[in-house]
Amino acid sequence: MFTFTDSSLEALSVHYIDQEGQTVLTEEGFPLADTALRDLLSQFFLTAFKEEQQYQFVHETDLKYNEMYAYCKSIFQNPRSLHEQSVAIAKHLAVASKHPGIKPGELFTAYFKDLTFEQKQVDAIVLIKAENKKDFLLVDLMRDQLDIQSRKGLDPNKADKACVILNTGSEDGYRLFLIDHTNKSNEAIYWKYDFLKVKECADSFSFTKNFLNVAKEFIVNNMPASFETSKADQAGLLNKSVAYFKEHDNFNINNFQEAVFQEPELIESFQQFGSHYLHEHNIEIADSFAISSSAVKKQARVFKSVIKLDRNFHIYIHGNRELIEQGYDEVTGKKYYKIYFDQEM
Repeated sequence: MFTFTDSSLEALSVHYIDQEGQTVLTEEGFPLADTALRDLLSQFFLTAFKEEQQYQFVHETDLKYNEMYAYCKSIFQNPRSLHEQSVAIAKHLAVASKHPGIKPGELFTAYFKDLTFEQKQVDAIVLIKAENKKDFLLVDLMRDQLDIQSRKGLDPNKADKACVILNTGSEDGYRLFLIDHTNKSNEAIYWKYDFLKVKECADSFSFTKNFLNVAKEFIVNNMPASFETSKADQAGLLNKSVAYFKEHDNFNINNFQEAVFQEPELIESFQQFGSHYLHEHNIEIADSFAISSSAVKKQARVFKSVIKLDRNFHIYIHGNRELIEQGYDEVTGKKYYKIYFDQEM
């Protein structure tokens, strides 16, 4: 991730894209003489970035044909061209925004100096598409009267869609961090794929996150179709998967499979599923890599080992699978779980 303690906002341009993909283009950059406003804008542009997933510009033929890569490269080579390039960026976004479900909004293009990334000072371009306004109250003291009016404006602590492009790794598509707080429907993913045209960087965060996704998909959705397995068995394997990543600094595919799945038939089935999943989703994962603790922490939130019983009970399994047994009571005609424990907490 990057930090911005010592950064400074150097230039800013703002344009508008409506719901039909038409643009309202300003003639010059936005003035930044007001120090308080500059500080608030800096907060708006940078504080919302929390995700550690890195991206890079891509193109199926040659990187130079990626429009956003070319615009950003021109800005980094000549920061004074920010407004000129921001006009081209706004027009490019308009072309990518013609789906009727895409909201209109302002496009902010900002240039920052001296963000810190991997112990180095780098310049950056920040793009924000503001699609949602919030209601707020404006209170004015007019002589001996207070005037209260309703206004709509942007929340400086939240950006709908945003991207920071760091001036590093230019030869393979720069390094980017993204924000997209809107829904995940087809019309919403235009920001990442139609406008920016980026892919995840092949790094430890991406490898860790994606492999845990593969393991979860296999255990929850694929394994029950081929193996006789209970919800408790699935919960146990989910816990083992997360535990492996929490207990190791480095990942090895063979070690993971032996530690979690153990049985040869199950390992072979996981390998076949993983190969198909990676191909279908166009994902690359190395057989060995350094484990990203932040990615583990993020993915562990969705590895909830929960057994839902009718509408009466939820059983959360956090540890030893051997301490829970499933059975069937012939008298009542109902299934049951038996749980062993030492003490109530």
